[in-house]
Amino acid sequence: MTRQRDRNWLIIGFGNEISGDDAFGPAVIDELRRQLPQLSISADLISTRLPGPELAEKIAASTGVIFVDAAADIEPGALVYLDLHNAQPAAVGAGRGRASAFSHYCQPQSLVGLAETLYEWRGPAFLLMAGSDNFEIGSSISRTLSEQILSAAEKILAVLRQAETP
Repeated sequence: MTRQRDRNWLIIGFGNEISGDDAFGPAVIDELRRQLPQLSISADLISTRLPGPELAEKIAASTGVIFVDAAADIEPGALVYLDLHNAQPAAVGAGRGRASAFSHYCQPQSLVGLAETLYEWRGPAFLLMAGSDNFEIGSSISRTLSEQILSAAEKILAVLRQAETP
């Protein structure tokens, strides 16, 4: 059996690069791909438009998981970081009066639940959301969220550094 410390963290960026700020998750993954080779931190990085239940197996093979996505129910430009094991379900859907922060088939909480149920995985699970109101097809990521990509990557790197500290 693989020890937890021998496994990498998994960072999953949700979003569509041609739908405005929905490109935030993949953009953060791209930034991490640029930075990680220069650091002594290893992580598995996935960028996906349509997260599905097959990600549960990848989560189960990791030490921990961080999801990155844009959310319509958070103030544009704001970054919100949640521990999915301690967050109330309403915390992900509350904010600016919209029903749900996500338009994805599988939400982060569901994927973590699948990994726990199917593979008996127990690890840290976080969600980093960036508030947005621009999901227009054919538009590029807004200046507001472009300016948050580096901050989001730094937050993730800080979590990974802390996790590597014995």
